[in-house]
Amino acid sequence: LPGSWASMANFNEVLAFIAKDALVVIDDFRPCAAERRRLEGEADRLLRAAANGAGRGRLKSDTSLRPAHPPRALILATGEEKPSGESLIARMFLVEVAPGDIDPRRLSACQRDAASGLYAQATAGYIQWLAPRLDQVRAEMSSARGSYRGQVAHEGLHRRTPGIVADLFIGWERFLDFAHEAEALTPSEAESYRVRVWNALIEVAHRQLERLRAADP
Repeated sequence: LPGSWASMANFNEVLAFIAKDALVVIDDFRPCAAERRRLEGEADRLLRAAANGAGRGRLKSDTSLRPAHPPRALILATGEEKPSGESLIARMFLVEVAPGDIDPRRLSACQRDAASGLYAQATAGYIQWLAPRLDQVRAEMSSARGSYRGQVAHEGLHRRTPGIVADLFIGWERFLDFAHEAEALTPSEAESYRVRVWNALIEVAHRQLERLRAADP
């Protein structure tokens, strides 16, 4: 995987800047007692910057400004624990994976598909499908985001959560549109996945609300 919480903080920051518009995995947040304070601080710095769309300001030795490196990737962080702090948790979308949630046989089949290049082929096809439609998609995303965000806002969630849910759902919608046009999914199958994705996002958002209440100082 491209990123690790064992890497230097500046490395992960620059990595998330370079990988613009891509998914970047930063693996294995697992602070031991001796390093907890440092890792918690680095996670707070990077994930908060990604959520806020802002990088750290720096100076050169002559006190002139250096270019900032705000995270531009979509960060997927894994770990045995979650970072602490109510405001940081509000800027993330936490998905817990419990024992038994993953079927080892299905996972092995997915790993074989990945090794044979099927996921890379599907991603390349999606990018080729999306590129000529990008301006139209961006225009549609603005109104769609407001609509979906408004639907989720009535769920009593933290004020940041509806925007996160809307963004993730819009990403899924575009991919399902591609899968339908590529004839990988029938219209009814694509609609079934849309419903499943929306319900799953709402369920996870409500679980996150419980964690936010527990983290409230």
